[in-house]
Amino acid sequence: MEGIDRLVTLLELRKKRELKAYAKSLTIRLQDLAEFMDACDVAPEIGYCHQMCRREIVPEHLRLDHEDFEAFSRGPADAHGQKAIRKTSQFFRDRKVLVGHMLHTPNLARWHFFYFSERDYDPHFSRWEHGAHVHFVNWLWPQYSAETVWQQFQSGNALDLDGVHIRFDGPTS
Repeated sequence: MEGIDRLVTLLELRKKRELKAYAKSLTIRLQDLAEFMDACDVAPEIGYCHQMCRREIVPEHLRLDHEDFEAFSRGPADAHGQKAIRKTSQFFRDRKVLVGHMLHTPNLARWHFFYFSERDYDPHFSRWEHGAHVHFVNWLWPQYSAETVWQQFQSGNALDLDGVHIRFDGPTS
């Protein structure tokens, strides 16, 4: 329960300066985050609603079409088959999978948004100096609202929120 307690402490902070300082020392474990979000889904007395969104961003030129799938059936000896195989390989290198979790009170007076890509929580690919991490922003950032953050995340537009990075002990950490 200690990990969930640290997560609850993060959500209860009411000063942005304190939150930023606390975030520097915090590591969120995937298991704790998942358990807390599951509890929000089944226990309204916790006080938070939970919403999740998963997005996959794929460059247009790497989207597989009908011809690519036909080429797979012909195998790598076919020139188009070789191209389809390279395209598929590049697809997995270049696509970006984003996951966002919004926790909010029913009246949206307080909200918290965690988001990450698979590259953020993989210490081999993370570009943050401390490795695996999640991005976090909440109601203490006055330039954002729960509605605009959620809409921006779902819309497919680039997400460039001025939040904090929090160390993350996730599936590949």
